[in-house]
Amino acid sequence: MLKLPGFKYLIRLAAGVAVAAVIAVGVQTPTKAAGDNLVIAFQADITSWDPSVNFPTGQGIFKSVFDAPLAQDNKLGYIPHVLTKWAYAEGDPLTMHIEMRDDVTFHNGDKMTMEDIKFSFFDRLSDEVHPIDFAGVWGAIADFEITSPTSATLHFGRPMATVQEWWNFLGSYIVPKKYYTEVGHDAFIENPVGSGPYKLIDYQRGSRIVLEAYDDYWGGAPKIKRVTFEIITDAPARVAAVQSGNADVAVNVPIREAIRLNDVDGLTGHITPYTHVYYLQIASKGVMLDDNVRAAMHLAIDKNAISERLFDGKAPPLSLTVPKWSSGSVDDYEFPYDPAKAVEMLAKSGYGPDNPVTFEFMTTNGAFTNDFDMARAVSGMWKKVGIDVTPTVIELSKYYELNNTENQPEVFMYNWDNSTGDPEIFTGYMMHPDLPFGSWRTEDIGEIVRGLFGETDYAKRIQGYKDFNVKVASESKAIPLLQAVTTVVHKDDVMFEPIPQGWVMPYFMSRN
Repeated sequence: MLKLPGFKYLIRLAAGVAVAAVIAVGVQTPTKAAGDNLVIAFQADITSWDPSVNFPTGQGIFKSVFDAPLAQDNKLGYIPHVLTKWAYAEGDPLTMHIEMRDDVTFHNGDKMTMEDIKFSFFDRLSDEVHPIDFAGVWGAIADFEITSPTSATLHFGRPMATVQEWWNFLGSYIVPKKYYTEVGHDAFIENPVGSGPYKLIDYQRGSRIVLEAYDDYWGGAPKIKRVTFEIITDAPARVAAVQSGNADVAVNVPIREAIRLNDVDGLTGHITPYTHVYYLQIASKGVMLDDNVRAAMHLAIDKNAISERLFDGKAPPLSLTVPKWSSGSVDDYEFPYDPAKAVEMLAKSGYGPDNPVTFEFMTTNGAFTNDFDMARAVSGMWKKVGIDVTPTVIELSKYYELNNTENQPEVFMYNWDNSTGDPEIFTGYMMHPDLPFGSWRTEDIGEIVRGLFGETDYAKRIQGYKDFNVKVASESKAIPLLQAVTTVVHKDDVMFEPIPQGWVMPYFMSRN
């Protein structure tokens, strides 16, 4: 039976194919796994050693080398990490007081102070030559007033309800001000220095990342002393690496291979839902402005069948654009699968099997697990009710380009990343008309989401998002599909527990 562990999350630190198959696809022979070493067959190289970049796939690597200000508990709640206290001033949502640990050191021996946090989340915003990817997020901080080496007061120019969530999200890592400013940006990314549990000792672009335990890590020395990420972009080669014993862990393997390898003696496979959602992003233009067409699109999709067929039933079907266990979910809401009703809705607008509606439907192929197969399954279901579209494949980089130039396709299938679990960073960012991903750009939606972005009362904000999530789904202005799953296969002597964000974190692993 495939092992599907329960949710034991972050609490501590908030192939039968020959090895020649690996060489044949142009990947170096992996380092032989043994002892207190760990070799991970990983699907992608990082884009930069500047940890402020937007690169969801590499978060497990970044978190090994750098520290974020906060961590998360087993329910995705926020707990102290480098920061020990963070709270708004009473009655003032534009002022926050923060305090940090006094025992954190960088890999070069320099002690971390509040100057490093200020530099990472405030000073770097003014660097026009090497801007950080999330300057728009941290631009809410109008002033960062350091009151001692371990304390500061933040003054916001506008309400930022999710500051704590962003402090353990994409690009939110602390870099050493002194070292960075002395060597410069380019030299820093050539020889990065962090404060995380591992330090980088060797990097071969597109091939290999080697990390060594930082024994002076404030959270305690890692149990695994050396970690090698072998960059193997070809999924069958990752399977070959773990099955042949040249890797201890293989990440993002095909679903069928995770199932098969789980039955191989000495290996364990995991298929685990995590904090990503598959959904159909819909632009407020063309035939998508027809309420009946959008409703029919949604009613015609058998989400359970897609999960069973493509994910062995392990990807939970969604009625809202948030995971069912997240704070923005509504337990008693369920959008129906009703193809007969879909036909009725299309008929109201003059469409049907003999006069099908058509529109632009784009997807990626291989950027996310089963992305193209899902798009084909959806289009096949649509054809049965009178929606005649064929998915067009584009590269993910092209999709980002279309978003940034406001030329979004009418419909695009996307895998939304949100390791925080917060509904603002799900539906809020999906639907905000002033942000790149907000493809539904009508004022009624804009008015609601802008108000929620400015709401700093947590209970009111979460209830507001629950109501908003139901509105978006019931009006099919974004169509949720499935909660995404991650796959990991590892040797039985590797102690590994999946976490809800889907990251592979060597610091939390050990070997028998």
